[in-house]
Amino acid sequence: MNPLSSLPPWATRVIAVQLVVVLTLAIVGLAISVPFLVQLARTAPELTTAAGVVQDAPETIEQVERIDGNVQDVVPSVLEVVEQIPLVGDQLTQLLEVATGLSSSAAGIEVAAGTLATLSDEIGPIREQIAALQAQLAALEAIGAPLDSLAVSAEPLPGQLADLTTAAVTIASLVDVVPQLLAAIERMEQHVANLDRKTGPVLLPDLTGVRR
Repeated sequence: MNPLSSLPPWATRVIAVQLVVVLTLAIVGLAISVPFLVQLARTAPELTTAAGVVQDAPETIEQVERIDGNVQDVVPSVLEVVEQIPLVGDQLTQLLEVATGLSSSAAGIEVAAGTLATLSDEIGPIREQIAALQAQLAALEAIGAPLDSLAVSAEPLPGQLADLTTAAVTIASLVDVVPQLLAAIERMEQHVANLDRKTGPVLLPDLTGVRR
């Protein structure tokens, strides 16, 4: 026997209307929830990852605390290093100035070496000429005494005349040598002066007395 047959007609209609309303609400709710269900399905991996992160959160917090402690230990040392940076910068500036000075000195020494190499070809002949001049001056000094006695005596002796002739020949030979020697000395002095202006004084024999 159908239980609805015992109900009055209006009750049956009310139940039918309620069923229709419930089904309609269910369909509407399902239609509304479908996009959210799709999005929920798409975000399922992310939810899994988030769940894993939540599970690992205590360990992560402990790691962060350890890192924070390490940072607090390192920060004072870093601050000390930062304070030393200006001092190191000044020292680096001084080292750079020293390096620049050494570079300039090296360039000057290189130029001086080239100049000295050029002068070495001229210094050899000049030394030879100076040695010859010294020998001739020694010869002149040797005949100085006969010349003095000749100046005192009114009538020179034959030996004194021979010494006087030797002195005259020596002096005549010096007339040709001295200008060449002076020209060579002047050239060397010019080279040395140029070298002094570039690299500083260069110690060479004093030749001024020879010229006088």
